[in-house]
Amino acid sequence: MMISANMVSCVPFQVSAYRGNEPVLQNRLEYLSNLISNWTREAVERGEPLLIQEQERVFNQLRLGLCALLLGHNQNPCGFATTYESGQNDGLQWWELGSVFVPPEYRDRKLGFEIYRAISVLHPTGVLVHTTKNPKVVHIANVLGFVTLSYVDLPHTVRVPLCYEASCFDQCGDNSCRLEHNLEGPCVTQVRWPLFH
Repeated sequence: MMISANMVSCVPFQVSAYRGNEPVLQNRLEYLSNLISNWTREAVERGEPLLIQEQERVFNQLRLGLCALLLGHNQNPCGFATTYESGQNDGLQWWELGSVFVPPEYRDRKLGFEIYRAISVLHPTGVLVHTTKNPKVVHIANVLGFVTLSYVDLPHTVRVPLCYEASCFDQCGDNSCRLEHNLEGPCVTQVRWPLFH
């Protein structure tokens, strides 16, 4: 089932958002997961602050419907994000929002906003959390109800899967990340609290 049945009108062309597990996509999952994995690999090669997503992991995330996949003209993929279980705290399930990506040829068309809007409805009773160094992403997330928190304010059970395994994590005192305080590009942590309890 599509995340949103209505077409996005604020972009120069129309896109539809899918979770990945819709019947219409089942014959394309192998192709889509390879493409998205390659997108992340190429982005890292260009020096973008993104983690490479292996094809098998992307395939599984799509199959489970834990993604926001934007398809544009002729059903061509033009954006992607996924969520990963990040642990529980105080009875709430936390989900890491990660691997948000729009290929360079589709940028500056407000697709990042559409990806965040689509993915934020996937877990209405859970907490979404993400880290970013991109000021545009911080703004988009703020508009959609995310709030900025210090990394050390996150529950330890959430911090471990969120950043400890990331290649950019540089631990300093109190289990915080040195990059959170980097004046040349701090890592910002944002949270979207549950939409419904």
